[in-house]
Amino acid sequence: MADKAGGLKQVNSGAERLFGYCKDELIGQSVDMLLPEALRQPHQLLRAAFHDAPAARPMGVGRELFGRRKDGQEMPVEIGLNPLKVDEETFVVASILDISVRRQAEQRMHFVMRELTHRSKNLLAVIQAIARQAAASSPDLEAFHRDFGERLRGLARSHDLLVARNWAGALIDDLVRSQLAFLGPSDADRIEIEGVSMMLAPEAAQNLGLALHELATNAVKHGALSVPAGKVQIAWREMDGRNGEQRLVFTWRETGGAGVQQPDRMGFGHLVLEDIVPGMLGGSATLAFAPEGILWTLEVAAKTILSSIESGSEQQSRAPVPG
Repeated sequence: MADKAGGLKQVNSGAERLFGYCKDELIGQSVDMLLPEALRQPHQLLRAAFHDAPAARPMGVGRELFGRRKDGQEMPVEIGLNPLKVDEETFVVASILDISVRRQAEQRMHFVMRELTHRSKNLLAVIQAIARQAAASSPDLEAFHRDFGERLRGLARSHDLLVARNWAGALIDDLVRSQLAFLGPSDADRIEIEGVSMMLAPEAAQNLGLALHELATNAVKHGALSVPAGKVQIAWREMDGRNGEQRLVFTWRETGGAGVQQPDRMGFGHLVLEDIVPGMLGGSATLAFAPEGILWTLEVAAKTILSSIESGSEQQSRAPVPG
């Protein structure tokens, strides 16, 4: 409670806890001591305006209000004002609420909504590109439905991994296994996986997932996994590049296949592996049609593909992946 001049007359224990002062430090002092310095002079004018027409109302409608604790820390607050007349003198009783937690929650919600909008736009752009390319390369509507559906399911598997980790990223070995999950037990036994577990950034996981889907489906239909003796080796490693920059090299190698030939035209899978994925990741890729099957190598700067947020301990996120 303060008088017309702003002198503090009463404070409760809640005010003591909120501002960090004891009662004796506040009584008789100006209420301005509880405001950031930049707001003290304007507050004098607002206080005079309130006493000219005293009425119960919230303070600072449409404006952000801040209080200042004893240690100098500022906090967002909501303030309700109520006039109180005692012996012909009008005082103002201020009810003050610290809304720091609410403000943080609102800021977090705004951030989440911006991120959701950004990611939704990116996802829609990817889906549109898949739809266009699938339509251009499909001989009929039935083939389009089949290929488009398979690619969407592959994209969904990558997103499931990202959602499970609150979009912090996805472990590269989890991504590889998720894109090969459609294989039967006999096919899975012919897959060798080698590398150190590391967290991929969300967009890197999404794009590498697209490439893995194309490689896996092609291996089953035409490549090494289309014959009993065929095998697939998947490996990745970090290595020093130019100027000491760490590079990530990812390799898909098929062996024991029936033999593949350079296609007459560039289909969507070819475009994904040679242009789209390396382009989105700022790297380079080579796609070779060897006698025993496809050899695909992706090289990209580690800093552009790895997540800055590690999941778990460093030991867990950098553990060798069993084949």
